[in-house]
Amino acid sequence: MIRRFSGASLAALALVATVAGRAEAQPVVPNDSARLSRMREAVARLAREPSIVQVQRAAIRHYNLEPEAIDSLRSRSTGRAFLPTVTVAGSLSAVDRDRSVVDPLAVLDTTDRSADDVLGGTAALSWNLSETVFNPAELQSYALVAQQVEILKEVTRLYFIRKQILLAMWVDPPRDPRALAGLELRVAEFTSLIDSYTGGEYMRMLATGGRRTGRTR
Repeated sequence: MIRRFSGASLAALALVATVAGRAEAQPVVPNDSARLSRMREAVARLAREPSIVQVQRAAIRHYNLEPEAIDSLRSRSTGRAFLPTVTVAGSLSAVDRDRSVVDPLAVLDTTDRSADDVLGGTAALSWNLSETVFNPAELQSYALVAQQVEILKEVTRLYFIRKQILLAMWVDPPRDPRALAGLELRVAEFTSLIDSYTGGEYMRMLATGGRRTGRTR
């Protein structure tokens, strides 16, 4: 027996099949309450770590690229144009002197010889006033500013990549032990990189809950 379906019936069957297919393809979502709890715990743990501002300051402090240091270098290079160039020269020479004495009552004439050392010297001051208009030494301070920006950009990038990996590992940890170990290695890698940019200060701040240890270079 062959049954005939109308166009509306065929459309309804197709809609049901589509919805059923989407329901089968939809991944299983874990318990939202448990996941939300892990999310809150992860955010709280990340908040206890050093802030990005602390890490950036530690990095520029390690490379001696603080704004105050750069401004001081720029002011010193500007004032250097008004300092004179001192030129000092000296000489030492030996002079032989002869002195003859003629005595009409003497049978022989006498001659005296003496050697004198003559010390001379000169000193001069000069100014290069062209450096008051353009001082090549100021270029060094501008180069330091560019280096400071590059270090801050790299430290910021490493900092937030590390946080993203930690967030993924704590909220949705992979079931595969090897994948989990791989994430832990990546965290260790980025932690070491940030620590190298801060001269070891980052690890000390992690150990003290984000507080500076007061240890300086």
